[in-house]
Amino acid sequence: EALVRQAAVGTCRPASAADVEVLSRMAEGRHLGIAQAAVAALGRAEAEARESAWRHLVTFASRPALRRAASEAMARLLAPLNLPVEDLWTRLRELPSPALWDLARAARTWRVGETARLLARLGAAPGRLREALEDLSVLLLAGGASAEGKICAWLGRAADAADEEEIAALGGLRPRAARGGARALLEAARLMEKALRPDSARASSRARKQAAALLEAAAAQPASGVVEEMAAQVAARWRQALQAEGEAAGPVDVVFALSSTRMLAEVPSAAVVRIQNRGPAPVMGVSVCLGKEKATARCVPPGAEVELAAPVPPLKPGRVELRGSAAFQSGDTSHTHPLSGLVEVVKPGSLRREVNPYVVGKPLAGDSPMFFGRGAELEFVERALASGQRGTVAVLVGERRCGKTSILRRLERRLSGRYRPVFVDVQGMLVSDTNAFFAHLAGRLAAGDDARWTSSDGPNAELQGAEMVREAAVQTGGRTVLMLDEFDDLEQKVRAGRLEAEVFDQLRALIQHTDGVSLVLAGTHHLEELAGEYWSFLLNLATYRRVGPLEREDAEQVIRIPLERLGVVCDDAAAAAAVALTGGQPYLLQLLGYRLVERCVRDREGAAGAAAVEAAADEVIEQGDIHLRYLWERGGPEGERVLSALAEAGGWTSLPELSAMTGLGRERTARAAGELSRCHIVQRHGEWFRLKIKLLGRWARGRGRSWR
Repeated sequence: EALVRQAAVGTCRPASAADVEVLSRMAEGRHLGIAQAAVAALGRAEAEARESAWRHLVTFASRPALRRAASEAMARLLAPLNLPVEDLWTRLRELPSPALWDLARAARTWRVGETARLLARLGAAPGRLREALEDLSVLLLAGGASAEGKICAWLGRAADAADEEEIAALGGLRPRAARGGARALLEAARLMEKALRPDSARASSRARKQAAALLEAAAAQPASGVVEEMAAQVAARWRQALQAEGEAAGPVDVVFALSSTRMLAEVPSAAVVRIQNRGPAPVMGVSVCLGKEKATARCVPPGAEVELAAPVPPLKPGRVELRGSAAFQSGDTSHTHPLSGLVEVVKPGSLRREVNPYVVGKPLAGDSPMFFGRGAELEFVERALASGQRGTVAVLVGERRCGKTSILRRLERRLSGRYRPVFVDVQGMLVSDTNAFFAHLAGRLAAGDDARWTSSDGPNAELQGAEMVREAAVQTGGRTVLMLDEFDDLEQKVRAGRLEAEVFDQLRALIQHTDGVSLVLAGTHHLEELAGEYWSFLLNLATYRRVGPLEREDAEQVIRIPLERLGVVCDDAAAAAAVALTGGQPYLLQLLGYRLVERCVRDREGAAGAAAVEAAADEVIEQGDIHLRYLWERGGPEGERVLSALAEAGGWTSLPELSAMTGLGRERTARAAGELSRCHIVQRHGEWFRLKIKLLGRWARGRGRSWR
């Protein structure tokens, strides 16, 4: 009997290689319980059988079903051996990363656990090299190898160095007693320092060449120990950094263009200048001057662009040519460019007293004149619905307050006539069970008549669950489109016990087996995040689209057009400032526009310039405090560090610089910044980052929100 065999195997203590072979064959059988018991028994092998048992356990560690049992067995085998770190390193490096993490958790000695953990880090991601090296230095120091421990601690800092300056900064931290590859790295750091502070260009070039040769030798040196092996990995990283620096030294190609076409007359104003860096290296210290004052940007990364609002003295109405200059630094060279362009200078308008058109905090109605853009999202859903008569599921996912509900309301209006759209707010549904949920959907489909589906003596009393919706769709005719807003709240209702889990199976059956019924869902989660026990049916049925901020042109229209309808003239610098402050987020744009109109009405002003937008932004920070706090906390504690550093930097910031500012290390900083860029809070360009929502930096400074 299988259970008897499993119990018997559980008592075994293999004493010979033959015992190990028998247990290994049992571990390869089909019965999982017996296989796991056999693997566990290998961990109890006696001295003569340990090597044989270890070889088999390494094989079993690569099998997901046996990995944890194999890791625990290996931990048991290693516990009494008290192996040196280098021997542990040699044994454990054969294991895959998942097994190493399991072994680290199951380890019975501190040394085994730490060695397994640092190897798992190295195998999982090269960016964790620094953490692993620092762990290794602790291990070596604990084992008495103090010189090696100091070398590894230095290598831990070196592993994160990504450019010449960071490498050169290690020159004053050189540990003693270095040997082999570590000694070559120390000398390379000294040469980098010399290359950065040369007596002549020839000395700099010679130091770079010598450093490159040393790094090549260190990377190619055979590993005679743990330190040498780790030094080779750091050397390879430095070689890539040095090569990238050399490749970046290409031609300078920076384009300045006056993008403003309209400015306000007779008041201090500003013109928008767009700077595009088309070269291979970043340019620093960018400035633009169209009058007495300059507008500056700290840095423009390669391939990126920035906009500067250059102050301009009061101008008379008419067509005016602006003249000025632009300057920037590339390496050790300063560059200056002339700048000119024609703009239309217009008089302020005449404010008409009307109701403030902006809608703050509420979804827009389907026919709202305040709905701008979103053509791509609307066309995505319409194409999905046009692709077939059965089984269509279109999903819109996006962050809070990004306009998903407004898009559904707009779709509801656009689809009317061709389809039978039914909008349902899942979050606001008060239902007690699954039948009540589908009865509500059927009632909405039948022109709001819920009673005929919930009555115990009505014509549909025998129908249950999704059958009610199917019957309602047949009775109403045409093609039904169920539009479920906040659809991910269904899972919360199931977990709270207000709905049964079968609601998802019934939804799947409804879509797959009912002609003329489609789903359009809107929520905050990606499909991958919902593809668990409840949402797996969506994987094969749905197509989805990410809903982000408004496109630049559409975001500007949110400010321009409503103001013009009120008789307020809005110049180009004001529209550009509004987009930069809000990052194109609909909620913040509506709130900013609302405050701007209120200021114009209060001051009887018929014009809105960049200064007025900046002043209104301070009021937005007060009114939008809750949403800005949500954005700030969206990335967790590490995300807050990144946001704080970017707010302090005030512009494009490279990953090495950002990593130094946050103190999180390169990999953790990149992970946190990448997550914030996916949420459209941070803008990313390669390994350069900046705040996408400038209001957030201003809010943080006003609230003292800093991790420092």
